Amino acid sequence: PCPLGTWSDISGLGNVSDCTPCPGGYYCDQQALTAYSKLCTEGYYCRQYASSATPSQGQDADQCPAGFYCPEGTAEPLKCPLGTYSSNVMLISETQCLNCTPGYYCGDLNLTTLSGQCSAGFYCPQGATVANYLSCPEGHYCPVRTDNPHPCPAGTYSNITNLAELTQCTNCPGGYYCETPGLSEPTGLCGEGYYCPEGSQEKEPASTYCPIGHYCPQGVSQAIPCRNNTFVNYTHAVSCVECPAGYYCVMNGQSNVCPMGYYCPSGTGLDWKSCPRGTYSDIEGLYTESQCR
Repeated sequence: PCPLGTWSDISGLGNVSDCTPCPGGYYCDQQALTAYSKLCTEGYYCRQYASSATPSQGQDADQCPAGFYCPEGTAEPLKCPLGTYSSNVMLISETQCLNCTPGYYCGDLNLTTLSGQCSAGFYCPQGATVANYLSCPEGHYCPVRTDNPHPCPAGTYSNITNLAELTQCTNCPGGYYCETPGLSEPTGLCGEGYYCPEGSQEKEPASTYCPIGHYCPQGVSQAIPCRNNTFVNYTHAVSCVECPAGYYCVMNGQSNVCPMGYYCPSGTGLDWKSCPRGTYSDIEGLYTESQCR
């Protein structure tokens, strides 16, 4: 009779070699078969000569190897697709192939291990197929093995892609503020009455309000001293005002009483006016020549 793993529907065979191998996807588990109908069991493959539902016949028929899957009736093991891998044997469905681990990539078919780490400047979510799967977006940085981009922190921004390190995020420029993580440009100009040094996170930083004797219009990186002959005697100023009559203003916008022997009209800086020859003043705070005696 034709042996296990073969069959024939022809009579009068002269030699065992005339028996037909059991075809791919089937097994022939009896002698003298004249037909075949039994599908290879899921988790196994049956190329030819399979003689069992769960064969262990090496290249001809055996367990489905790692990196492959074998549904019922498999003649050739099916490869786990790109972006997946499996170190287990006897898979029966593509869904049992594991999605590539986040931060890694699986760049070939029928992998039994991960191909490697995601490259710096890129990110690889689950199922990535190449090391440079997705470019790190603006406002973020992506070290090696990144699965989800890291936002540049508040006080920084980035308007370019593919950053690899936190240190590549750009400090918010002076006069601007960067309020939230992940910015591709500064949030806006520093508020009036405040100044914003490099790296500021708030429009009106509590620690950098405009001090007395200075003014801070919108969008400045440092407080601006009041110029000669102007002053301001309160914080959060947007502009300085003309020095008042009877005073002179020369340093950081401070007002000082006009000294004896002089008079100081409004807007006086270092240019005190001397009482004219033949007159004098023994009191401070004069503001017109007529007040000299």
